[in-house]
Amino acid sequence: MLSVRQLSASAALLITVGITAASSNALSPTQIESRPSQPIAQNQQAQDSQIPDLVKHQYREDATELALRLLVQEGATSEDSVELPADLIQTIYTALIQVYQATNEPARNAVVDTYNIHTVPRLNTRELLVGVDSTQAWTQAWRNGKRLTGNAEIDALIEQFDLDLKQYLSVSNLAVLRTGRRLNTPAVARLFNGIQGVRYANVNGVLTDGGDIQAEFKGNYWQLKYSIGFGDCMAGCSDRTTWTFNVYPDGGVQFAGQSGSRLPSPRELPSGIQGRSTSSRFPGIIRRNPDGTEQRVEPTISPVRIPINVLDQAGRNITRLEPDEEGYFRIGLPPGSYTLVPQIQPNNYFVLSHRRDELQSITVTQGQFTTLPIKYTELIP
Repeated sequence: MLSVRQLSASAALLITVGITAASSNALSPTQIESRPSQPIAQNQQAQDSQIPDLVKHQYREDATELALRLLVQEGATSEDSVELPADLIQTIYTALIQVYQATNEPARNAVVDTYNIHTVPRLNTRELLVGVDSTQAWTQAWRNGKRLTGNAEIDALIEQFDLDLKQYLSVSNLAVLRTGRRLNTPAVARLFNGIQGVRYANVNGVLTDGGDIQAEFKGNYWQLKYSIGFGDCMAGCSDRTTWTFNVYPDGGVQFAGQSGSRLPSPRELPSGIQGRSTSSRFPGIIRRNPDGTEQRVEPTISPVRIPINVLDQAGRNITRLEPDEEGYFRIGLPPGSYTLVPQIQPNNYFVLSHRRDELQSITVTQGQFTTLPIKYTELIP
């Protein structure tokens, strides 16, 4: 069995996506039995141009999480393994897309359409928790909301990994650091541990349970296990159903079986809001053609990270959405009606593109995530 590091080091081991139609890559039992053993072919990139951007983003986040899990399983948390292997992430992403595109396989429809299963971000690839000794003078900078501390070792790591101070919790003397890069965060945390004044540094992962994906490389194919946890999930879900798929180098997808005593009812499934926050940038000056007509200008679309308050039906502020570096957001909410309030200060150059009432009465249905875009318009002076 090849190790993860051997896999990620060799581009010749990346899985090929070469299907001719999105619905043609599920394998019949006869095809499975006659499948020859073969090495994984050279990667040709996932054929994902027809897949919605939000879906691609979710599977790239899944692939990154799964790549980090595999590295941690092998003990790759040293200083020389901080950067996540891009080829390993791409390989796993490609396998996930293969399952997504196997639309004539009923089990695929369960994990994609019915339950929309993605990874639980147990190993956050972008955030660290750093507990500090507040008696150390350099920690005052973080308490004041400043990124750099004056501590040479701390500041060197902040600069090296493009870390920002997301939040400082005075009650627990805990700093939340975030980067826009996808990193081996357990390895980065080890670099903070041992610095004078740092009590501990850990990954800011999620402790809850629910839907998840597991990936394992089997030598000449990837095995993906999609599971949905339900029932009492506070300390590990009391019920779980799993669907297993094998993804082969020619793009074939084999459904390898389902396990679990029962399927969840809609009331046992998560619900919430997801989408993307973007701005359309236009030049503030109208330019005209020689005949006097206005020149057609295509806007530049950019992600926006402006926080969005979520209000319940009574107008109470219950939580806040924080889009990621690419503008995407996803948050769990109980079924009900909500209002979204972006925290912007409108001016002549940057405004919300929606009418306010378009972001009111957003309905969240049991067992589903409501998808909606948040759009802004920006004029370039």
